Amino acid sequence: MIPGYLFGPHQFAITATTSTIDLSIDSKSVSSASRGDFFPRDDAVYLKVAAEAYAVGDSISGLVDRIILVNGARVEKPPISDAAFDDRGLNFACKAGGEWVATGRFDPTLNFTQYVP
Repeated sequence: MIPGYLFGPHQFAITATTSTIDLSIDSKSVSSASRGDFFPRDDAVYLKVAAEAYAVGDSISGLVDRIILVNGARVEKPPISDAAFDDRGLNFACKAGGEWVATGRFDPTLNFTQYVP
């Protein structure tokens, strides 16, 4: 967990070697861990865009764009198309071009719904 609030745009990066995973924000390392603690040796690594809300009524708002995956010397943009989902009042919409917009208020009585055109 990162203490405090992050206002304005920031660059997040997750990098890995064969033994460690490192999380950095704005090129500053904030956490490192053993790769084996998260991914068994033969697991495929994946990317998930999400937000965390703790209490009823917590709100989210944000934009995630320029998602780039790098594997060795090869740079790939993940195949993201138009999609959206609502998760207990929190809405995530992916626009053409891979730009994710997050809005909403957390309500644990609501359900999860996914829309993929």
